[in-house]
Amino acid sequence: MIPGTEAEVRKTARRNALLAAALFVLLAPGLFAQVLPAGQSPTPKKNAIPKKDTVQAIAAKQPHKSINEIRKETLQFGIDSQVVSLLTTLTQEKDAALGSAVIQLLDQSLNTNVQQGALEYLTAVKNWNATSFAEKLLNDRVQQGENGEGTLIVTAIRYITGAKDANSLPILTKLMQDQNLSVAYEAVSSIGKLGGKTQAASLLADLKDPSFSTKLKPQVILSLGQLKSKEAVPELTKILQNQNSDATERRYACEALGKIGDPASLPVIEKALSSSDTYLRSYAISALANFPGSKVDGLITQGLKDSFWRVRVNAAQT
Repeated sequence: MIPGTEAEVRKTARRNALLAAALFVLLAPGLFAQVLPAGQSPTPKKNAIPKKDTVQAIAAKQPHKSINEIRKETLQFGIDSQVVSLLTTLTQEKDAALGSAVIQLLDQSLNTNVQQGALEYLTAVKNWNATSFAEKLLNDRVQQGENGEGTLIVTAIRYITGAKDANSLPILTKLMQDQNLSVAYEAVSSIGKLGGKTQAASLLADLKDPSFSTKLKPQVILSLGQLKSKEAVPELTKILQNQNSDATERRYACEALGKIGDPASLPVIEKALSSSDTYLRSYAISALANFPGSKVDGLITQGLKDSFWRVRVNAAQT
């Protein structure tokens, strides 16, 4: 290795980071458990009160440092469980000040809980500078063919969706085949938010395919509505009109037709208002909000008298 090369610089930075982490573990008061000789148990202090917020406790002992400085050190050098706890706090507070530190944490941590917490935080504060990391997670999922835990992948898909990263559409399409239903479901949902005509045509083909997963079809229907696919109107109408169709598919078809807003859909949505399926009636009332006209206003007003409370609530909101 030639001194001064990028590889050498990274090696030096890595070594320095490890030394800093070791010093942090040894010197940060109250952050880590005291190391005792083998066989010796810690002696509890009388009247000791557990500290609910470790960061606040450390800050109290180091008044020359701000809370954010302490938090940044925790992100850089803290143990995984404390980092995850801090990320949860930052997400709840929606404090964007430590965005750069969290992105740096993503590049260093191998802990999936830390990675998930970091992506959830970045999503909450709308920091979209980690799209390359999220894309890599999705690509690795496809290439390695993993079928196990999908929580981190779902979080990564949601981050990609929030970032409006349309470049990820090809990999999202592949993730529709993931054996983890949560991952596949989230991929379809994301395509509905990021896609265009090409993706709408592909989803419509899946909806018509008898061999396509029946568990994913409801979300495919919703995504077609989000994409406002007029080409899907005949198929969605057929689903809504078919009383033998899956109840969830009929309800979602009604919602999708409302979002597409094709006037040709209005009669079939109106007919759904007289369905014995109370939930379908509530979906129909909400779908009517996408259509103008005094006739629609009258139908919504009639919904205020429906015997099912959800229909009345939806009518009032509409």
